[in-house]
Amino acid sequence: MLRPKLLPYLQFVTVDGSLTIHGRKGELWEVTGASAADLLRLVPFLDGTHSINDAATKSGLSVELTETIVAYLAEQGLVVNLDQDDGPETNEQTDFLARYDVLSAGHEPARRLSASRVMVIGEASWADDIAEALKRIGVGAVARDKAFPQVLPEQTSLCVVCDGGAGPSIFREANRMLSDMRTPWLRVCVVADLLMVGPLFIPGVTACYTCYETRLISNAYPVDSSLRLYRHELFHGRGRAGASFGAAGMLVGGLVALTALKFLSVAMTCELVGNEYTLDISTLDSALHPVLRVPGCPVCMTARRPPTLLIPPRGVRKGEEYGKSFQQAVELG
Repeated sequence: MLRPKLLPYLQFVTVDGSLTIHGRKGELWEVTGASAADLLRLVPFLDGTHSINDAATKSGLSVELTETIVAYLAEQGLVVNLDQDDGPETNEQTDFLARYDVLSAGHEPARRLSASRVMVIGEASWADDIAEALKRIGVGAVARDKAFPQVLPEQTSLCVVCDGGAGPSIFREANRMLSDMRTPWLRVCVVADLLMVGPLFIPGVTACYTCYETRLISNAYPVDSSLRLYRHELFHGRGRAGASFGAAGMLVGGLVALTALKFLSVAMTCELVGNEYTLDISTLDSALHPVLRVPGCPVCMTARRPPTLLIPPRGVRKGEEYGKSFQQAVELG
């Protein structure tokens, strides 16, 4: 049985007997006369839990008039009809998603979230905050592990990889393992007063972590000392030198949860796909940095096509030489 539901972001304002319906920014509808009074009587029962007959009975309106009002609202795109099994249950987040998914009033994106599986990996203390934030936005299954497991849970939708002081080696491991598995993953790093979320890597679609690392080192200044520091952190981590303030995990958890909400629900554009977001908590300066593929990157080339199809052979050799020279630059100096 269908249950009409008004879009939850609508607001009803009455002035001198006329009714103005306020929707999203710039959306206005005017209702005057007896229709305004009838609609206001009906509004409390257009919540997705009442059938037309129930709403008519509780509002004191006839079934015919109720059907007419609901039909008008549907024509204006202000009401959707939910089926009996249209869960998950309506909550604040479903109402929020309705702004971006009018056709199902937020229920379809919420369903995608509840069907998703996310793995949070890393020894960072604030990784637990991320796991909790993911549960709060309705992710169906959230697994937590301090190190990469031998096998990821089946049908993992997204991995969140956290560096809380261990250094970039964990991201290299993620790049190797998750690129082969074609599993999207999100880089998260906290270093003192700098919070970094992203890029969200999609193997075969975006630049990979090797591309990110290459561009990071290529733009480092001064070159020699930056390279020595990066090499030190790669093999030894940064320890307490990267310690941040106690509530950093709450900030990072919120940013990661918002990214996962956008990416997994497919209701909104996810800006961190292929981009890194940085927040300096000492100044509140923030930036979004695009990460482009490095031409000839062997990881990206393999992710896009099987190695046997990388022709001509000279192209493969160039990719291998690129990978070898980069490793030597970082690891051998």
